[in-house]
Amino acid sequence: MEGAQERLRRRGPHRPQLPGAGRRHSAQRDRARAPGDRRARPALWAAGGQRVPRGRRQPPPAGALRWTRPGRGEEGRRDVRRDPAHLLALRRIDHRRARGGHRQGALHGRDVLGSRPGDDAARALRVRSRGVVQSGQGLSFAPPLRRQAGAVPAASNRAVGGSVARVTAGSIDEVQALLAQGDRTVLFVGGETAMPPGPPVDLEISTGRLNQVVEYAPADQVVTVECGVNLAQLQRELAKSGQRLALDPPHPVEATVGGIVAANSFGPLRTRYGSVRDLIIGVSILRADGTRAKGGGKVVKTVAGFDLPKLMCGSFGTLAFIATATFRVHPLPEKTVTLRARGSDPLELVRRVRALQLEPAAMIALGEGAGWDVYLRFEGFRSGVRAQREKLRELEEAEWPGHAEGAVRLRFGGLPTHAAQVAKALAPLRARLEWLPTLGLGFASCAAVEAEALHRARRELTALGGWLTGPGDWGPAPASLAVHRSVKRQLDPEELLAPGRFVV
Repeated sequence: MEGAQERLRRRGPHRPQLPGAGRRHSAQRDRARAPGDRRARPALWAAGGQRVPRGRRQPPPAGALRWTRPGRGEEGRRDVRRDPAHLLALRRIDHRRARGGHRQGALHGRDVLGSRPGDDAARALRVRSRGVVQSGQGLSFAPPLRRQAGAVPAASNRAVGGSVARVTAGSIDEVQALLAQGDRTVLFVGGETAMPPGPPVDLEISTGRLNQVVEYAPADQVVTVECGVNLAQLQRELAKSGQRLALDPPHPVEATVGGIVAANSFGPLRTRYGSVRDLIIGVSILRADGTRAKGGGKVVKTVAGFDLPKLMCGSFGTLAFIATATFRVHPLPEKTVTLRARGSDPLELVRRVRALQLEPAAMIALGEGAGWDVYLRFEGFRSGVRAQREKLRELEEAEWPGHAEGAVRLRFGGLPTHAAQVAKALAPLRARLEWLPTLGLGFASCAAVEAEALHRARRELTALGGWLTGPGDWGPAPASLAVHRSVKRQLDPEELLAPGRFVV
């Protein structure tokens, strides 16, 4: 039943008794000349101290080495009787160490049991007990874990939905460190007054604490501020020196400088002073990988080449993080007068202003239903304002209107000669219209807008040579789309910044 496992064999197999000593009820006993059942074999010899064959580094069976009573391990103690005389003594033991000294424990001493359990052997790694001894979701034991220590990166949120984290950065260096980690979609958050909708991102970085005036030179009429400074705060600081930033976008208390540049926000003062592109002269940015870059300078001039400050205007945070911005500022006017023409034709009033060679600082036409109310603002030195006011005596003085309130703010463009057609095309939106007739630009503010009404108004404006955009709805792709994509690949090749929030 069993042969020798090594060269040495003593009185048969190493087990006291083999299973299946006899067989009964053969499966083929009904066949002709089938042999009868064999009788049970006599019991084999008991383990009488014979040496058990085993391989190297393999502990001996505990049954043949168990003592009748427990005691301390001791060198030279035998299990049953002495080894046969013809066995040669080993020069080295099986685990290639020197011979054991006096009362030295053996290698597998903890695995050998006495007559009663005396000590538990060390538990095997990666083996779970049959009993319920720990929670199925508990922490793993430390020994089986073979991993490098360190912070575990957060899982990507692209397949889960919802923003993972929102961090309010305390410094530009902190923003740089966050971007340098890479492999995360990022959205920069300012005052959230002109943020287009888009898919969720892995990380939102708020600029609320980046609200310092970096440098201000009143004599040079130049100011450099961090991106988190809100417009109202900046205007108060400039007013101490009798100056201002000639920008009047909606929500000046909430709108931040970085958001104004990124969204290219403007108001009626664009009539005279231009947009953000005309007032910004320098910028410092952080690219998607955290690399710093800057363009422009602190003097009111530009050089030939890549105009980085103007490139950031209207980028909606898809190209880089706007860290600081440098603007040229203007003196506060001595006198301001606002005139109003009720139910007037904006085109006729524009023609009259040009014929009289007037220079209004702002001009806006408000429409809600039928007709337009046109407002003109004159500002500057007292004598100059008085002279322009005398040329429009028939117009009444009034307060300058505030920005229209509405959850949805659409931008549109159209020629001043199409004032009536523009109002008719936008009528289905049921919005309050703010039109800058000298520029052909305007806004439509309403509580909500239906997609069908938006598309119908866009088709009618497009037929008139105009355009219409909404939050997250940019309309047909512009002819410069290839240029947009090329710039995006240069500054954000992995498309990690503000994904899905602009035409690229």
